[in-house]
Amino acid sequence: MASFWESSHRSNWHFTRQQLQLPQFSLVQDLQHISLKSLMMLHIYYCSVILRLGRRLQIRQQVIATAIIYFKRFYVMNPLRHSDPLLVATTCTYLACKIEETPFHIKNFVGEMKNIFGGAFSHEPSHVAECEFYLLEDLGFHTMVFHPYRLLIMLVEDAKLGTSFLQTAWFVVNDCYKSFLPLYYPPHMLALGAVFFASTLDDHAKETASLRDWFARINVDVGQLMIISQEILDLYQALGEYNEDSIPKIIEQLNRSYLA
Repeated sequence: MASFWESSHRSNWHFTRQQLQLPQFSLVQDLQHISLKSLMMLHIYYCSVILRLGRRLQIRQQVIATAIIYFKRFYVMNPLRHSDPLLVATTCTYLACKIEETPFHIKNFVGEMKNIFGGAFSHEPSHVAECEFYLLEDLGFHTMVFHPYRLLIMLVEDAKLGTSFLQTAWFVVNDCYKSFLPLYYPPHMLALGAVFFASTLDDHAKETASLRDWFARINVDVGQLMIISQEILDLYQALGEYNEDSIPKIIEQLNRSYLA
């Protein structure tokens, strides 16, 4: 079985915040034109695009998560304003389905995007096929992605928590993909962070009363989990402020700076 610790995921696509602020990464360029908050809103929006496309095609959650990671990796290397993120989102979803062995015909992706966006999505299957080449090149042909989902199920079972708790923690992991957290933390820490965050919610107070002993038993750094939990809380604050109606204005600001 493949190991995260020996994978290209860890060696090539695992970053610190300080690393992503270096000039060779696109974050610095994006933040010259829009605020960090606006950049977060754009990533939330394009993650929701991938999610909508995936749901229309009835794609499994893990495949959608892989597509989102491809999208984030591509835009670690490329400023948002240098390409059409709708085309990239479509291509990421198409590639993720191929890699995760749940392929659909390329026309299905283009057709659904046209159904969702109408004239705002003018691309044809040939454009997605061409974009796939550039996407793979920027990914360094590193297509393997490790996710927290399987480990999350194992952790919840080991802690003897119920289905309701698992569902809450699962939703937390899903929401983490709308942020940069999957670029900062390995999958096992995202899974543990989701368990820790879910344990702080009032809905699960009785169910998680013994979790402190469980965390001690598995020898995890609770201080690190508290940091991740706070970052998840910050994410939910951003999601609470998210307004899709503001996205066209942010995109216009980016495009205007590109043409200037």
